[in-house]
Amino acid sequence: MDRGNESVAHLYQPLHPVILSLLRTVVKAAKRYNRSVCVCGEMASDPLAALLLIGMGIRKLSMSANLIPRVKELVCRIAYFDMQRLLDSMQRDEPVSAAEVETRCREVVRKYAPDVLNA
Repeated sequence: MDRGNESVAHLYQPLHPVILSLLRTVVKAAKRYNRSVCVCGEMASDPLAALLLIGMGIRKLSMSANLIPRVKELVCRIAYFDMQRLLDSMQRDEPVSAAEVETRCREVVRKYAPDVLNA
């Protein structure tokens, strides 16, 4: 997806349930073959997406150094179990939009780390 191309940039939705499902499939396949998965770039540096990526079992996120503190702060405040539970609830309830996924992620953040996204 070329986010810089204004004719298709509106299609960029990293929290879309289909993208998350695809990533879960990649993580499962990687585990089966004893490989790791690393996500880099904009999705890795998005604190809400990072919760889901870690909940999937992704342990390597690569991002610009200036973005690390915010993601780290959020990830350190929310238990891994809660990240997994968030991801499982979305898989079970099948959210139909990226906006719904974002809303659910924000609810978890408000519960455990309300000040992190406002920083």
